[in-house]
Amino acid sequence: MSIQEENFKICGLCSQLVDESVVNNETLRSFLGELLNVTEDSLPTKTCLECYKVCSDSDLQNILRFLQALPLAIQDLKN
Repeated sequence: MSIQEENFKICGLCSQLVDESVVNNETLRSFLGELLNVTEDSLPTKTCLECYKVCSDSDLQNILRFLQALPLAIQDLKN
């Protein structure tokens, strides 16, 4: 990429023009990869503050844990 990433002023998730961006850490990118069923390297490394807050919401992360555990729970009930 010829343009350095720090020069971008567009959110990597919502595509809104932003004045400031937040760097997504590895944990958040891993979570989003699981949630969206995509590889981590296809996710943006920076987002706007609003998207970061939504993605970092613990309720959303609890929902993902529930969805991951659901197939195993259903299988246990069948047995």
